[in-house]
Amino acid sequence: MRHKLLVLAVGLALFAPAVARATVVLPLDFKTLAGTAEVIAHGRVMTLSPQWASDRHGIDTVVTLLVTSYLKGDLGAQITFRVPGGKIGQLRSVRVGAPVFHEGEEVVVFLAPGGAAFPRIVGFNQGVYRVAIDETSGTRFVTSPVLAGDVTTPTPIVRGDPSRKPVPLDQFEAQVRASLRQDQADRAAQDRRARDRVKPLR
Repeated sequence: MRHKLLVLAVGLALFAPAVARATVVLPLDFKTLAGTAEVIAHGRVMTLSPQWASDRHGIDTVVTLLVTSYLKGDLGAQITFRVPGGKIGQLRSVRVGAPVFHEGEEVVVFLAPGGAAFPRIVGFNQGVYRVAIDETSGTRFVTSPVLAGDVTTPTPIVRGDPSRKPVPLDQFEAQVRASLRQDQADRAAQDRRARDRVKPLR
């Protein structure tokens, strides 16, 4: 009887449908998000390739994006990046707060270096903006991501929040460029103040 229970327990472990991993997501304002990213790209998801994570304790998904345009940086016509979570066979790995992509969808991604092989999404799902097309006008709209996972400060999601209101893609791109200009100006001002505080030795 004891042997049968052990076999049953091992079987359930092997066929568990999903493995969830805890995540702490730090809320980022838009200026910090854009300033932290080394690359901001608008494009369409071409392929999704699930792979075992390097520690073999989970599954990652390698995403290939066909780039339409860059708002910051340039990594060529295609970008490949890795996100936690994915499915291999009957096994699914879930990372709370990590973005989930679908082939063919249009997105704007905020990327930073993530190691020798692949860049990473800044701020987990905060660094992914989904693009939808209005069927009547043909206008592309961008929707802000919903912060998911555990956060360090209370972050309520309010129905009708104006920050979640979809904006036209060209307006969103203008906001990104304005934020980048402000970030550059702030960094330059900080550098000037730092130089002013350093007095030459006499």
